[in-house]
Amino acid sequence: MLPSFDPGALLLECYASEEGCSLHCDQGDWTVVFAVGPHLRANWLLEIHTSSRPSELELGAIATFLRCFRNQQDQWDYANLDTLTKLLNRKTFEESFDRLIDRAAHAQYERLMSRGPVELTRPCWLGVIDIDHFKRINDGYGHLFGDEVLLRVADLMRRSFRASDRLFRFGGEEFVAMIYHAEEDVITGIFDRFRHAVEGHQFPQIDQVTCSIGFTRIDPSR
Repeated sequence: MLPSFDPGALLLECYASEEGCSLHCDQGDWTVVFAVGPHLRANWLLEIHTSSRPSELELGAIATFLRCFRNQQDQWDYANLDTLTKLLNRKTFEESFDRLIDRAAHAQYERLMSRGPVELTRPCWLGVIDIDHFKRINDGYGHLFGDEVLLRVADLMRRSFRASDRLFRFGGEEFVAMIYHAEEDVITGIFDRFRHAVEGHQFPQIDQVTCSIGFTRIDPSR
């Protein structure tokens, strides 16, 4: 890691460099940092440590590899992310849900056929989130503000749920959250926390936005 370096400053150095990277030397030890992602919109910093200064050929090879990686990432994003909110899209949800049901059916079959204990797939909480009166927002304030509401709700989802939770835009004003490794006595609080975050958020030109949430448990052990 780079505790003494400012990530924002490193990004600016990468953007300004012809090689697309930032080089630092500390007592003979070199640190090379590449910005990974679209120009001026990098998603990650790649940090490389070496005992000697990388040659221009080596830097060029790394830059070429990262461009290939970025192209692959762009293709994955196009296929799996919602265009507006950048949450996972409906197609990805349907694929994830199908896999979950298949695992549940397989676990149930194994339990029925086995006389001993069976290691079962982890349970999952499936929550459906619907923005209340969204058509009224679109009709009263216009689609530009409607899209802003969708973007902010998606951002609130990212901040409210864990990085391991899978978040989807199902379509229109409907979102889905797949929550793993949460106990039954805390799951209501998890969704209530998000609901209160939406209610308490200040949306542009709109006094208040609320949402309705329903959730159920999908458990292969049952």
